[in-house]
Amino acid sequence: MNKLGQVKVVNAAREKRIVQYDEIYQVYHYRKGQEFYVEEMVMLTPNNPISYTPMDVIITKGALKLYEHDPTNWGNTSFVVSDVYHGYIRTKNEYYTLLSALNKCTDFREKFPEKPEFTQSNLEKVIHYYNENCE
Repeated sequence: MNKLGQVKVVNAAREKRIVQYDEIYQVYHYRKGQEFYVEEMVMLTPNNPISYTPMDVIITKGALKLYEHDPTNWGNTSFVVSDVYHGYIRTKNEYYTLLSALNKCTDFREKFPEKPEFTQSNLEKVIHYYNENCE
């Protein structure tokens, strides 16, 4: 296997962390108290490297990845990356389009026979369920 390498990340307290080659697309930011949060470089448009933009990480484990992105001064907007849906979840219509794509999984359809209300917590809940039961 041809490894690309690794990056050493040092926080304000001089604590070092080695980031492997498959995590290099992540951007680390530090706040007061040496706590850090992670952003990942995400393509706004699939297969378009020019559209990479940093987004806050919400869920990255599984087939569906959930991010938050602030494209303007309107606040964070959910952004989903997967093979079945790629893009913003700003409206009920976009949310229901995502749910329709997830309904192709029988377990998901049985767990959510009716569409859950469009809220951030429900979005996270359905994504976690899909990632755990439908991969």
